[in-house]
Amino acid sequence: CQNHVFRVRVTTGAVIPRFLAYAIGASPARAYFYDAAKKTTNLASISKSQISELAVPVPPVSVQADVVRKLDALRRVGVAELRHARRLTRFRAALIEELVSGARPAPAVGVLR
Repeated sequence: CQNHVFRVRVTTGAVIPRFLAYAIGASPARAYFYDAAKKTTNLASISKSQISELAVPVPPVSVQADVVRKLDALRRVGVAELRHARRLTRFRAALIEELVSGARPAPAVGVLR
């Protein structure tokens, strides 16, 4: 969609804001926004009224809190793994550069039979 930011204000204690953020980012909501948006060549836009029509299931607050705890934990693992993968990618690139430039001698490789 266009470069607009919509602020959603939770006006009741029945919804945990972080739960709502996860719900809005989930596939069903994303599909709704894609379908509801008006599209032209390389541009999509959505109105406040269309955003307001999004139906979000609201379980009890205790269930929402549990969902948020679990998704936050998964997110932390995902972020840590992404950082680790990036470090390995940088290490691999540096190692290849050292081997190709001769700064690091190549290890002896045995013959596979």
